[in-house]
Amino acid sequence: MHQGYSLLHRKPPPKFEIEALFRLTITCDCDATPAMQLKAMRQKGEKVDVSHYRVNVNKLQARLNISCDTAKKRGQIKFDGWPKIKVMLAQVGYIKSKSMDEVQLQDVIMDIVTGAIRSTDLSVDLYRWSEFPNFMKSQQPITTSPLDSYTERMINPKTESTAMKQGEKRLMVKVIKAIGLGLKQGCFEPYCVIEVDDPFQKKQTSTKKNTSSPQWNENFMFTLNRTTEEILFEVYDCNPNGGNQFMGLAIVSVEELLVNPYQRQVLSLQSRPYQDDSVSGTLTLEY
Repeated sequence: MHQGYSLLHRKPPPKFEIEALFRLTITCDCDATPAMQLKAMRQKGEKVDVSHYRVNVNKLQARLNISCDTAKKRGQIKFDGWPKIKVMLAQVGYIKSKSMDEVQLQDVIMDIVTGAIRSTDLSVDLYRWSEFPNFMKSQQPITTSPLDSYTERMINPKTESTAMKQGEKRLMVKVIKAIGLGLKQGCFEPYCVIEVDDPFQKKQTSTKKNTSSPQWNENFMFTLNRTTEEILFEVYDCNPNGGNQFMGLAIVSVEELLVNPYQRQVLSLQSRPYQDDSVSGTLTLEY
């Protein structure tokens, strides 16, 4: 796989922190445009279809975190927070007519590439650079500034009006899109309902008219606590003849999100328990 990177600019200037003895952390903003070649293989019966693509990441804006352990001569490079990424996919070689199956495959590939870039965690062996410095313990006392005190108050506010209850967390859920709803019948006005079990919260996206692959791109904020177990996503279709038709559901474990809160998921919609629902399609979410 060939990769090309172009760092256009970094601002504000890089920030250096000595977290512990022999450990240095550098953080900076980066703007890059990676490009790569990708090969996708699909099993169809006894045959394997192979497709080649050129992947252009037209936007990669992120906060880069470079952590170095100079005593062990090891480094780690990863992104902080939620990088802004825009991926374009171009098929290489002989191109057949673009079927719905091919469109769905390309959507899945772009989701996988985006998720892989966001979760990048690269280990670096610093022994390759013999001149890389080692940090020595200093006898000079470490002093704090008024800015440190202000930052601490902002991170850990003591007033009841601004402090969250003990054990509570905030979770931002972005409902991006659904693909392939309604089998052959399609949809009139699909929408998605999001429910948290405890504390109970319920929110809903807007409706999208005359599409079986609605694009919502809507954000919702939820409060989680120690007893929160799952988040339920249900997709419905608002039928003009009256009533809401169930189109499928997906359940996400909160325990999984607490381990890795920054992620994108493409979930296959399922039928209701003990119900013989005819469902199809996927739901794409970000946390």
